[in-house]
Amino acid sequence: MISSPQGNEVQEKLYNKETPFLYYYHPNSDKFTPYMESIATAVGECSVDANLTGMNNEINQILSAGANANLTAKLNSFRAALTEYHTYLREIKRKMDAFGIGDIGKSYELCSGSVCQKYSAKEIVKTSWEAHIPYFTDKGDRQSLDIVGQAMRLKTQLLETNPKIKESARFWQSLPDLTKNTSILQTNVAKSQHELYMEMYRRTAASGPNPCRDFKL
Repeated sequence: MISSPQGNEVQEKLYNKETPFLYYYHPNSDKFTPYMESIATAVGECSVDANLTGMNNEINQILSAGANANLTAKLNSFRAALTEYHTYLREIKRKMDAFGIGDIGKSYELCSGSVCQKYSAKEIVKTSWEAHIPYFTDKGDRQSLDIVGQAMRLKTQLLETNPKIKESARFWQSLPDLTKNTSILQTNVAKSQHELYMEMYRRTAASGPNPCRDFKL
């Protein structure tokens, strides 16, 4: 179904901006924390709002194209689940700001000659760069040594301006209901999305050619 033309059409309408609403926190398999850290800046917060706005626009377009009572109910259920999760994302973002994590997910590109490496602020601060010096020294890798030196200086700068970055693990551990809440909200989004997908797929398939339906022995 998903790879069919009808499935691709529904997927294009619903999935692109929805992905962040399907993340949940789990200590062993966690996409939620990296995502939230990637939007730690004010600009990142705008991207969360933009995702919800984009999804609402898609829902409104589907409604305006003509939706029966069943489809309307499923669209509204999906919208409610997205809005509830969005509210929670904003609340976690507010707590991150209060804790002082700041630009923890900001990306930095360090270059030496033609060699470049990208690191997040969190990676810069968490890495023991000094431990890499003997290895690159033995190899005579001057470009990597240069990048390590840049990273060490940047680490010092980041810790001076934002010491809380190093304590980010403590922040996530301070939210005891994070696993339960994100799991419930993600499940609600996924369930309402599945029901909406099935309804939209049925409508799209019914209005177009269906080789199985039209097949005759």
